[in-house]
Amino acid sequence: MRFYIDVFNKDKLEILKKWIEENGYSVVNTPPYDIVVVNFPLNSFPLSISKLSREINKEGVKVLFEAIVNHEDILPLVDPQDYEKAMSYFEKAGDVPVADRRSLAVKAMKHLLTYLSKLHIRMGELFGILDFDHKILEVVDREFGNGYIIEAVVEAQGITRGKLLQPFLPVYITTLISVPEGSMVVFSKSVPIYASLEKSDFSGGDVVVYKGEWKGQDDRFVVATSGNADVIHTPLEEEEILYGTSSFIQRAAVVDEGLSKIERLATSVISLTPIAAAFVFDDKGMIDKRFFIEKKPAVVGMKESKILAVNFDLRSPDICERYERVIASSVSNEVKKLCQSKILLRRF
Repeated sequence: MRFYIDVFNKDKLEILKKWIEENGYSVVNTPPYDIVVVNFPLNSFPLSISKLSREINKEGVKVLFEAIVNHEDILPLVDPQDYEKAMSYFEKAGDVPVADRRSLAVKAMKHLLTYLSKLHIRMGELFGILDFDHKILEVVDREFGNGYIIEAVVEAQGITRGKLLQPFLPVYITTLISVPEGSMVVFSKSVPIYASLEKSDFSGGDVVVYKGEWKGQDDRFVVATSGNADVIHTPLEEEEILYGTSSFIQRAAVVDEGLSKIERLATSVISLTPIAAAFVFDDKGMIDKRFFIEKKPAVVGMKESKILAVNFDLRSPDICERYERVIASSVSNEVKKLCQSKILLRRF
């Protein structure tokens, strides 16, 4: 067999080359090829036009695309994790099954498109023409209903597992992305009822979001960064997640802007609360909460502490003396005048 090899990610490359040598196969630079092993850098592009032009892997793009189109004859491999599986197929059956060739071709096309889209973004930046933003999304779960389709989509393979279409999962994953490392938020359905900068034994609620490694069992639905949770999500590089149905898509992005950890936690929790609510936080987590369904929102009688976070128009100027920081969607002119730098306005 004849191999074409041109890789940026050199993981497991020595294993592959050793196998090629032991079986008397050859690595060549001219066609015909039986197996094409190509992958590209996806996050490191030059910051000058001349260098970018020189470093574009034109030959690799050409060869990989040819393999994708002709995958039944030329096997495309872009992921080092697939090398040993392919070697095993050749050793046991003499070839890779058509179904696996198709799967590898689809994976290779996604890798190629991601490379080209990232390249396009950098070209736009360097040429000063337009600000481009591409997302290659993978549908990892789909639910069909009466007149609708709900899809769970991710930008990178392998970042979620478990019950992906759990109700309100986008809210939980957005929370996981936005809160500080090590934070825990407990939900009752889609409403956050507790939050802390560290893992605690809070027993209420039916969903736990934990930005860290989840260990042990829990009778609630768990979304965590790693471990044995129902859904494990590794935050994307841009710290944003896209979600939606077949007819629309929504973006939730993290804006930190130098907030302290407890301010970031409070902002994340209140911004994701679907009903009128007020939360009080001390240095470590939530110590008081109040929800409003029918009555007019008011914060009278709530505990005094470090942070008050509300998602409604705040008109009580007396709160300025009771909290070090006030987070709200809007405030009256009187509150703004008295609280001044204590106010942190956020659009929820």
